Amino acid sequence: MKFAVFALSLVILAGCRVTPPVVEPAGPSLDSGMANSGVLAAYTNRTYLVTSLFAERYAALCARYGSKLMPPMPAPRWMVATGTNTFILTSDGLAAFAEMEFYSRQHLTP
Repeated sequence: MKFAVFALSLVILAGCRVTPPVVEPAGPSLDSGMANSGVLAAYTNRTYLVTSLFAERYAALCARYGSKLMPPMPAPRWMVATGTNTFILTSDGLAAFAEMEFYSRQHLTP
């Protein structure tokens, strides 16, 4: 009888888990001391002006996760250099960046 109670309590406790709280971002990340996450401007034609640090992060995420996406994206797409250490990024590029950034922060594989 004692073994049955012990076994039952183990089964019940095995289903109990402590889950960590979801961390909500308090604000944009810093890029060159500015809280802008690397996005300097948003234009009405659904393009964005981003910094070179944003572009480097985008390229690193493409190298890490790009071959696993459908369709594969081993190099950054939808981004054009302006020649002044900034880049123009389309909304498709921003969506791809956000997807890969999600995989990176959650330690997931697409």
